[in-house]
Amino acid sequence: MALLITMIFLVILTYLGVSTIQDTNLEEKMAANLYHSNIVFQAAESALRDGEKKLTGTAALPTFNDTSGYFTAAYDLDSFLNSASWASASCSGGWLECQTVAGLKTGFVIQEMPALNTDDSLEVGTPQDTDRYYRVSAKAESANTSAVVIVQSIYRR
Repeated sequence: MALLITMIFLVILTYLGVSTIQDTNLEEKMAANLYHSNIVFQAAESALRDGEKKLTGTAALPTFNDTSGYFTAAYDLDSFLNSASWASASCSGGWLECQTVAGLKTGFVIQEMPALNTDDSLEVGTPQDTDRYYRVSAKAESANTSAVVIVQSIYRR
């Protein structure tokens, strides 16, 4: 009888040990995923700041003609960000300063936002804002494409 009870306890302890190992493996994978997601997010934020630096200063901006990373307001930017080619380190397909660093591909584009018409006064007697607005979109992707981050900001100049 003692042998039978001991065998039951051994089976239970073995089951608990195996399930603990499986839980530990799952938690390790979750921690690694969180780490990689955070690194890719930081890379996208860095690319976004690089894009905003392009808009800083008094230098004239290039023409926004839907090429070379400078897009007009009418361009379907969402489709571009989700399907643009990342086939090479130069990220062909119209990205600005697209690069691969430490296995992370990053790049950004700038989109000119529509200007207000002279009839689009927001309040009677209030002068319109003469500043222009630009949407900076940055994308970062891990080497194995398990983590992809797209961030955007609106920049006033």
